[in-house]
Amino acid sequence: MAAMRIRRRDLWRAYFKGAPRRLRRAYVWVPLLIGLICVFLAVGALVAAMDFRRNAVTTTAIVEEIQRPAPLMSEDGLTTHRFYGRVRYTVNGATVRSRVLLYRCVSSSCSFRQRTGDTVEIAYDPRKVTHATRATAAETGGTTIGWISLLVMIAAISLFTGVVNLLLGRREPGK
Repeated sequence: MAAMRIRRRDLWRAYFKGAPRRLRRAYVWVPLLIGLICVFLAVGALVAAMDFRRNAVTTTAIVEEIQRPAPLMSEDGLTTHRFYGRVRYTVNGATVRSRVLLYRCVSSSCSFRQRTGDTVEIAYDPRKVTHATRATAAETGGTTIGWISLLVMIAAISLFTGVVNLLLGRREPGK
């Protein structure tokens, strides 16, 4: 067992051979790595959302079917109800079907009034015509803004933690 520990330690040292000692500590580089990953994910999500908003084509779709999955219960007692619709719309003379979030509410009772056969405004990506969303969600960013905000907050906290640990890192005695 002792030989295995020595090998792992030697591998660890070889991996970080050229780095200063304070960068070798996991409590420095793990938060920095998490923060950088979150930054890249947030930038990627922002670019994808902006690209969709720039290229989206708005059209009218007909609701063919309404689907209501089981409500989501949170720990604080709030219930989230979601209503999806299978919608049909025409793109370049071809009929396309897609699944779109029609309505979402967080309460004990929802006032969802859409029925099968109703029309809704949707926005779709002309490069991938089955990727559609409600036109109002495409204009406001929908849930993408929430995910980007969450990723940015995690990145800021992680990067701050990593930088503070780097600046406050002490040299190991005797090494």
